[in-house]
Amino acid sequence: MTFQIEVNLDKQTQTLDAFVRELKKVNPDHCSRMNGNIALNPRIIQIDAGYNTRFEGFDSPEEYFAVPANRAYLERLKAAYRGEPETTTPPAIRVEIIDSKAFNRDGASRLFALSELHAEGFEVLQIAVEEFKGDEISRDNLLLDAQAGSPFSQLALGAVLARLKKRGITPKKIAEQRNIVVNTVNNLIEGNDLPRHIKRWIADGTISHTLAIETVRKFGIEKSTQMIEEAIVKRTAELKAADDERRQKEEEKQRRLAEQNSAGIDPNNQADSGDNLQPDDEVKDGVIVLDGESGEGNQSKRALLRPKDLKPKAFPKKLAESFHNSLLDMASLDDEERVWVDESTSTVTIKMSAEEFQKLKKMREDSVTFDNENIKRLGGTMIEGNDGADSTTEQDSHENVSSTAA
Repeated sequence: MTFQIEVNLDKQTQTLDAFVRELKKVNPDHCSRMNGNIALNPRIIQIDAGYNTRFEGFDSPEEYFAVPANRAYLERLKAAYRGEPETTTPPAIRVEIIDSKAFNRDGASRLFALSELHAEGFEVLQIAVEEFKGDEISRDNLLLDAQAGSPFSQLALGAVLARLKKRGITPKKIAEQRNIVVNTVNNLIEGNDLPRHIKRWIADGTISHTLAIETVRKFGIEKSTQMIEEAIVKRTAELKAADDERRQKEEEKQRRLAEQNSAGIDPNNQADSGDNLQPDDEVKDGVIVLDGESGEGNQSKRALLRPKDLKPKAFPKKLAESFHNSLLDMASLDDEERVWVDESTSTVTIKMSAEEFQKLKKMREDSVTFDNENIKRLGGTMIEGNDGADSTTEQDSHENVSSTAA
């Protein structure tokens, strides 16, 4: 059953007062006035496609409200419209009258809640509305201001800010009006330019808005997509393994408790095995959620991927210091009598001690090991064998520099 219905008025109207006046002539059940307030049948309020950006990153409102936190918010709205105890009536929906049609300007979630109630057989005949009047810029600013019930995501904000920029409002001006820094505005707008599949990863919590932008800046769309896909597989496997391990430990603990009970041993007098999570932690879908981090309506849930899942590990300070000290010990590099340059073949021969040679070789081996571990950690694979990158690098090195152990 379709939720929205159209009404045809005899006269063209552009204001809410005129709209209600004409609507009463054709269908008085669709509207009412009381103490200066106006109510409309929610089914005649039209959705202006593309206007409200709340669902940015998702393919539909249904997918957006499938997210647990969003679904919880929607269910609270539905409970309020049903008049359940300990609920308050949701605020009036803002509408703009254009050519005898009432367009929704604020209240996309409320309208969706009403449509679900309608599908479930609970009809809300009329809801309070307030009139909005303004141009395109005013509409966008209304979206930015009207988020008290459920704040916009960074993608939703970015879509609105990108529209304002296209309409001639500079990021600097937006930042001044919103009391935020220009860099934040630019980042949000940049996020709006990400391809659809990366936006979806942001929307469903796979990757944070900031990390997605940083990765694309550094590696481009195609490489970033590959890296994220590989990191998702690896990270998911890690979390599953950790969850399985925690579950096994909990099962083992329960088994020990059962044995103690059977033997008449008081478990309260036994030392904690250390297998438990911290008291304020819990496991949800394989992820440890810290106290205060989850909860209905919380929009700040941790993303699946962490920065270190997509960024190479920094060169260890201890290894860098070791390289530094080893190079300082190589006196042969400063002794011109131990260095022979053959310009005709572009080769250099260095006479160095066996100890110096081993240090040089060790530095290269440590560097290769570090790079390989980084590649594997990010979900990549190394080419092995005599034709691999490592052997090629070594051969290239020997073509230019030969060494003789003293």
